[in-house]
Amino acid sequence: MFSLNEISLRINTKDILSPITLNLPQGSVCAVLGKNGSGKSSLLNIISTLQKPSKGSLSYQGQPLDKSNIKQYLAALSYTPQKVGLMRDLSVEDNIIYFSVLKGCNHSDSLQQMSYFLHEFNLTAIAKEKAGNLSGGQYQMIGLIIALIPNPGLLVLDEPFNNLGYTERQLFLHYIQEHLKTSIVILSTHILDEIFQKSTHILCLNGGKKTYFGDQKGFLRQTTEEPSLSCFLEAYHYYAHL
Repeated sequence: MFSLNEISLRINTKDILSPITLNLPQGSVCAVLGKNGSGKSSLLNIISTLQKPSKGSLSYQGQPLDKSNIKQYLAALSYTPQKVGLMRDLSVEDNIIYFSVLKGCNHSDSLQQMSYFLHEFNLTAIAKEKAGNLSGGQYQMIGLIIALIPNPGLLVLDEPFNNLGYTERQLFLHYIQEHLKTSIVILSTHILDEIFQKSTHILCLNGGKKTYFGDQKGFLRQTTEEPSLSCFLEAYHYYAHL
């Protein structure tokens, strides 16, 4: 279980996030939706401990996050920001091995993980390519592969589908569904059609405020009653028929 307990963020005199409370059980895939500036990245930064909230607390596995369990939390957490940062002068395989070792894998396990994931995502052909020579989609996918190592208990992704094509997105979402069944995945995205198919929970933010949190059916029902959510419904129908 992962919980936000009255999390808020105020910078100088500006309220970035109003108090947000939610609970996500194991196996959840939560899509965070909102316009630019709605607070999505700020919320993910708080969850990833990159930003300290002004008020409120996080809980993981039923325990409030504090100094006594922060190491265990960080060991379970894997976070990928909007802009993936790879070692551009290293090859794809060396990048995966390098970051795997940084995450605590030994060299032998890192080699196995590298081979497995490149095969899983049909990327063995670019194993020797320098990261700096990759296409935008390939570069992004390598960053996402690194986020999956080792099998995270809490996976947090900020706009993970930037530069990815339909096939790549489907491969990644399929992997999450098949291999992270006991993990919690929280991601922000504007690719609404596909994430609607895969998500168990939807969180909508507007001006830093939680305007909806629940399942797909409840979201679609509430959009007909709540004008602030209608833009999401319109976008969903648009992407669904592309």
